[in-house]
Amino acid sequence: MTATTTLGQHAYHLLRFIVDEIGPRPAGGEGEAKFLDFAEGFFRDRGLATERHAVPNVPSPTGMLPLLVAGIAGLWAAAWYLPVAPWAPWAYVAVFSIVPRLIRRVRRLGRKGATGYNLVATLPPVAGEATRRLILCAHHDTARASRIPNPKVGEAARMLMRLWPFAALGLGGLGLVRVLDAWLGPFVPWSVWQALRMALAVALGLWGLFLLVYQALAQSRKFSPGANDNGSGVAVLMAAAEALAREPLAQTRVDIILFSAEESGLIGSEAYVKEHRDRLDGAAVLNLDMVGSGERLTYVSGAGLFPPRRTTRWMNALLRRVRPDIRGRWYWMGSSDFASFLAKKVAATSLEASGKGRENVYHTDRDTMDFIEPALLDEAARLVLDFAAALDAASAEELR
Repeated sequence: MTATTTLGQHAYHLLRFIVDEIGPRPAGGEGEAKFLDFAEGFFRDRGLATERHAVPNVPSPTGMLPLLVAGIAGLWAAAWYLPVAPWAPWAYVAVFSIVPRLIRRVRRLGRKGATGYNLVATLPPVAGEATRRLILCAHHDTARASRIPNPKVGEAARMLMRLWPFAALGLGGLGLVRVLDAWLGPFVPWSVWQALRMALAVALGLWGLFLLVYQALAQSRKFSPGANDNGSGVAVLMAAAEALAREPLAQTRVDIILFSAEESGLIGSEAYVKEHRDRLDGAAVLNLDMVGSGERLTYVSGAGLFPPRRTTRWMNALLRRVRPDIRGRWYWMGSSDFASFLAKKVAATSLEASGKGRENVYHTDRDTMDFIEPALLDEAARLVLDFAAALDAASAEELR
């Protein structure tokens, strides 16, 4: 990279090579192997030590339809039986919180899948003896591409999916009202509960039917080019790694980790955390996912409702110090590789781009360079470098 080339331009050129020359990168596939050869050579040429860690038995990222059918049917049944079984919504919430992970584990045991690979590139500090450790990570695999070409339909489906946890919590609240009604009353006429049950059944039936039809029609054997999801995060980390190789941090070891099988359920990052858990004490993890298209960079303040899990507050505070205008957002549905670290009490947060201008083309064959903005890539790379420098210079009290 020359002095006149911005970080964003460099990341953009790296991303264009990944998307146009390598193409889709399903975990365990030929595209992933080509990408790993390219990335490993890139890091080694810049003086970083590299390792590949196998991620065995990766299931296909398809197969969501059975889980969707079971989840929608369970929610509908909880609404239908609400007047006579007000505990049903809370039983559903309990099951809803564990079944997706359980199904993923069963799928991995049920049949032999592909073998993906995490790539780790390490840059030691100038002093030689690291007192801190920063993990910069992004997933390099790509998802199945939806067969429905209209992005507005896909956005409608994602919006309805995001309503799912709120519908479950809303039913739980109605269940509590029904318990109080039976215990103290009844003060709500039975006809009202019957009418409410019918209304909920119709609304949830139409909601579920749309999601099921969309999912059934969208399933494809084709993989997305993965420009924004998540070639953008990968390219930004590669550009940032090159800058850090020229000017290493004083006391912080930096590991760049490119995870496989995120699209199959965070499998690559979960495997890494499980294998290295005893060596992650004191580490800080900054994840990048879809930072190339949108209006602004944001950090992820937390994810999920069952259970809710916040990202690390002191890391978010450090991000706000280096970028006072940055804002946080909550992942109500879905997650990314930072969640694997949070689940094991490792400090972690994540960056993504959001806002008007972010085209809803991820997980489709339209996730190409057409929607990538070099200015956002540049902002993301500079934020990564500024955050790394701030972490390196921070006092011990600030890192709590």
